Amino acid sequence: MESSQFYIGRQPILNRQSEIKAYELLFRSSGEENVSGRNDLYATSSVIVTILNQIGIDNLLANYTGYINVENQFFENHLYETLNPKTFVLEILETCRVDKSLVETVENLHKKGFRFALDDVILNDQGYLKIFSPLFPYIDVVKIDVRENTQSQIKAKINFLRKYTNAKFLAEKVENVEEFHFYRDEMQFDLFQGYFFSRPTIIQGERVDPKRTAIMELLHLIEKDSKIEEIEATFKRYPDITVNLLKFINSSAFGTRSRVNSIRQAIALLGYKKLFNWLMLLAYVYQSDNEMANPLFELALQRAKMMETLIRYLRGNNPELMDAAFLTGLLSLVSALFHEPAEKILQELGISSEIYEAIIGKTNLLGKLLFLVETNEANDIEEIKALLDEIKLTLDTLNKAAIESFTWAQLFKGM
Repeated sequence: MESSQFYIGRQPILNRQSEIKAYELLFRSSGEENVSGRNDLYATSSVIVTILNQIGIDNLLANYTGYINVENQFFENHLYETLNPKTFVLEILETCRVDKSLVETVENLHKKGFRFALDDVILNDQGYLKIFSPLFPYIDVVKIDVRENTQSQIKAKINFLRKYTNAKFLAEKVENVEEFHFYRDEMQFDLFQGYFFSRPTIIQGERVDPKRTAIMELLHLIEKDSKIEEIEATFKRYPDITVNLLKFINSSAFGTRSRVNSIRQAIALLGYKKLFNWLMLLAYVYQSDNEMANPLFELALQRAKMMETLIRYLRGNNPELMDAAFLTGLLSLVSALFHEPAEKILQELGISSEIYEAIIGKTNLLGKLLFLVETNEANDIEEIKALLDEIKLTLDTLNKAAIESFTWAQLFKGM
């Protein structure tokens, strides 16, 4: 099967602790007709074949669970036989025909360890609830689209639905942290989907975390091209940051063959540009009071690598341009990380005007690539097509860059 026929994307699913626990796998066609997996056996079967035979489950999911959309033909053609029930959740679409055959198949598969989710549950639609109620005993996750169900509807109906199922409840299309807190704390949802964690919440007068102060100090020294002795002396004042630096330099993510035993050796081996990037990654790792730092770290890694890969496809192996693209992706989430406007943080860091304009204005080539990456995360198919045409990239190239970034980001687990 040609990789250019369709593209595989992912959207993260977080738990109550703001940790990524799963990914919904999203499928789209490279042709004129969109393949979203919602009404076509080809979409689901194509994705399964691709995951198992071309990309590999480890590259796409690592140790996470994968949610995939399924419909009647998926069950009728026994496509579930190719799947490990421990790895996947089968997401039954709202367009499915609920008949005796489907209910019996779901019941039998549930006994064998398969997990099921109900997609796009409409709480205010009694007809929907009546049609899908025979499946409730076998459902592990109920997905509630918070854009299609109002907060008042969810408040009125959620306890009614809980009487009929012991499933976990997932709030889908959560757009900001305030909504996340509402559905987690007031509505007691278990899982959450959407890029709410990457949307900044600006807090005026927030106390400055000491770890952030240390990282910003080191970033300033590197940006000023300070002497290695001065940078080394600053590292020595922050033992926890130093330990993390040595762990990273000796890890598979960096790929060094010899053990590094000193701060100066680590700085020299990394070089100032990579050290700057690493310090920015560390800012995402240090959660402090920011409960969203964990998914931000993973998303920042993926954006940075995807930006670097896309610019390489466009402009060839240009180290300077690739470094700028990587840093643009890495810095694109600083507002959400530090709870301050991106303009302020980028000015503090002394970032080049090219990267500043890319993140703030999305006007230059790096900015357009960043917008493409962000649009891809949101699964806005029409916008993706328009951007690919404008930038002169193919869907196949976007696919390869996405998979490369997913795989590369796994190297940093446990950093």
